[in-house]
Amino acid sequence: MANRRPSKGFLTRDRQRQLLTLHFALFLGGVALAALLNRSRTPDRLWFQWVALPWLGLLLVHLASFARRTLASMTGGSGGEG
Repeated sequence: MANRRPSKGFLTRDRQRQLLTLHFALFLGGVALAALLNRSRTPDRLWFQWVALPWLGLLLVHLASFARRTLASMTGGSGGEG
């Protein structure tokens, strides 16, 4: 029977996808929590966007890193590890 183990590149892409999905879920939950706290504690002042904007920036950096590593691992480039 043929070897059915996933390649190292596939495992790397899958791990990065899992981490990106977790980061996105934490982002959504954190921003929702900040919005609820903002609405309940200080409804006259809107501040939760100052939580969301830097976090969104980090999420976009993570997404760019994910895209770069994914493409590199699919083409055999040097953008994966290192």
